[in-house]
Amino acid sequence: PPKKHDKKIADKILKYSNININNDDIETVEKLFDKLKATMTENAGIIRDKNKLKKALYDVETIESEIYYKNEFLSKRKIELLNAITVAKEIVKAAQNRTFSVGAHFRLDSPNTQENVNKEENKYEILA
Repeated sequence: PPKKHDKKIADKILKYSNININNDDIETVEKLFDKLKATMTENAGIIRDKNKLKKALYDVETIESEIYYKNEFLSKRKIELLNAITVAKEIVKAAQNRTFSVGAHFRLDSPNTQENVNKEENKYEILA
């Protein structure tokens, strides 16, 4: 069970973690979160290839450099973004190292992929 002083400590952390943060900082962090979500969805989503993953890693690293350049103060949301950036980089790196389709993730540049795509396209043409 929590001790009496735990609440006091949590209150102090909350109070001091938002010092010197203005609305511009909050907007910047939220915009960078949106950019991170968009690049991961577009370039490291279910359908991937080498070039998209390369672009995803570049974009994630750019977002990381922007947050360090634009925001000098820590906030809870900024720490969450930094954690999300770390996870995003690891996902992209793992996807770059896995050059084949696995599970629900599909590599367009995987061996035999074009042949499989052509077969799928022909199925739909026949049914249509």
